[in-house]
Amino acid sequence: MHPLMYDRGRGPELRSCRITVYDLIPYLLAPDYRDETVLEAWRIVTRAELEALKQYIAEHRDEVMAEYWR
Repeated sequence: MHPLMYDRGRGPELRSCRITVYDLIPYLLAPDYRDETVLEAWRIVTRAELEALKQYIAEHRDEVMAEYWR
């Protein structure tokens, strides 16, 4: 797992706040997704943290999406 993230039982989340990979999914599913939209909505999240979330989702896509849809 990326050093900016850990899992406290709610799924992989950022160490700096309680935002999980599952919180990012609705943004990623939007047809007009842009990193800037997420960074504006989550002002506490850095670009590096956003990239860590996206990287985790990309590397574990099937597992993350199965949990998200459940």
